Amino acid sequence: MLCLFYKITHFLLYISARKFSKAVDLYTEAINANSNNAVYWANRSFAHTKLEEYGSAIADASKAIEIDPKYIKVEKITIPGKASSHVRDKVM
Repeated sequence: MLCLFYKITHFLLYISARKFSKAVDLYTEAINANSNNAVYWANRSFAHTKLEEYGSAIADASKAIEIDPKYIKVEKITIPGKASSHVRDKVM
């Protein structure tokens, strides 16, 4: 578990280096270890958005809201060139 914590704490380094695929991989490991953590789902959603994997981003954001409906970070995903997708409307 310590190794997983170490990897997750480096998420921001991957994001700042624009290594979004690696961030997705790390958050997938985290989700496999603890699938009830809304933060992991939301952060993987963010990385998917940066990779323009919008279907996966919305699915992960929806799961984060399902786990913790009060988690504001995932309330809205904006897809370039399209109207904003209100994830909360899709879940509730």
